[in-house]
Amino acid sequence: PGEWFGIFGDHATVLLPPSEKARVGRLWDLVDDGAGFDEVLDELISTGLRELPGFVLVSEFADRAALEAYGSHPEHLRVRQELADLRIARFQVDYLADNDAPAFAGSDLRPRQEAVAGE
Repeated sequence: PGEWFGIFGDHATVLLPPSEKARVGRLWDLVDDGAGFDEVLDELISTGLRELPGFVLVSEFADRAALEAYGSHPEHLRVRQELADLRIARFQVDYLADNDAPAFAGSDLRPRQEAVAGE
């Protein structure tokens, strides 16, 4: 709710709450220079993810194979484990896009929700 900062690039999109104005400049530079999901997430982690009240990070993959390769990549799994104790909830939506238009149809849409244990 409220006003958030949006940073849009070719390979990543980041949304930050109003309290995170100090992070916007560095993230803007990264995204504008073509940074992808990993680089942006690394920056969020290095500047104090525990203090971040929330964020949205969106990335695109060339095809389903690239998405699946990323999902099982050891570095992705390491960061996912590192973040496990920091998050309240995680929401992920995978979809196939055709001609830059999202297609939310049938088995192409796989929403996932993950909550931290002990909530």
